[in-house]
Amino acid sequence: MLDKSPDRHSPVDMALVKKLSTTPPHLPPQPTLFQEQSVAPSEGALSNSVLPDSSNLVHRALVSMLGDMIIPVHPGTTKVDFARVRRTLFPGAPEFDLNGLLATNLPREQMALSLLRLFTDFMETFREFYYQNLSSVLFDRLAWSYMYDALKSNRTLAAQYDQAIRHYQHDQRDWNHIARCLEKILKLRFFRFELMKQLIAVKPEPQEDSVAYADRLQQLVRLSRADRDGTDRFTVSVIAESLPDGGYERVKAHFGSEDSIRTVNDIIQFIRKTPGTLSGRTTDRAEW
Repeated sequence: MLDKSPDRHSPVDMALVKKLSTTPPHLPPQPTLFQEQSVAPSEGALSNSVLPDSSNLVHRALVSMLGDMIIPVHPGTTKVDFARVRRTLFPGAPEFDLNGLLATNLPREQMALSLLRLFTDFMETFREFYYQNLSSVLFDRLAWSYMYDALKSNRTLAAQYDQAIRHYQHDQRDWNHIARCLEKILKLRFFRFELMKQLIAVKPEPQEDSVAYADRLQQLVRLSRADRDGTDRFTVSVIAESLPDGGYERVKAHFGSEDSIRTVNDIIQFIRKTPGTLSGRTTDRAEW
């Protein structure tokens, strides 16, 4: 269950995010991983390459998706050296641009919502785009290198990502580690904590209909990740308790009890589709 103790991280230190809008006076002196890839291959590098093996699934993917007819491999093996795989620039590739958001002066609560919405939408778009262009075979092996291009509008963020991803071996740079690097750089756990506070206190607004309230709940749940890490039961209870008496009784009548609601999405969709869930007065149900 979520800790309801006073916010130990509030107020959120906006400097942690806004510092990303400045250009560092000096980028790391060594070439980035991505600059290293663009260097012309040496004779030694070419000797550690092979022609595609049609029986090798990864080789076939490199040929069909990237057009590679020479496959870089680790010395003495047939294992692909993904650090030397030629990157293809795909038209329309998504970019993560923080500059517009950082130019605003939003209150902390709105900044948390806006940043997490921007980040979550970008990550979903990036994954869908490169999953299609790299295939399921290559995505977890190469997406890390394309992420640098997606961050290039902010040199500080790109440089920090470059350094963070270096801490993992090439065969560890899967999607989960990419996301972990970016979430740590952007301090997103503090912003999710802010959204969890909003979710705990959520109530229907005056004149808000059930569809609009369901949309608002779904956004808070999605961006705060309140439906993950075993918090489903707590989140279901928070949403049920947010309803006026009439809506709460409808939930109980439909599901039998809060414990019978399997997922957060189940109760949100019930609210969305059931007229009258926001009707009636609200009492303190702890007194029932």
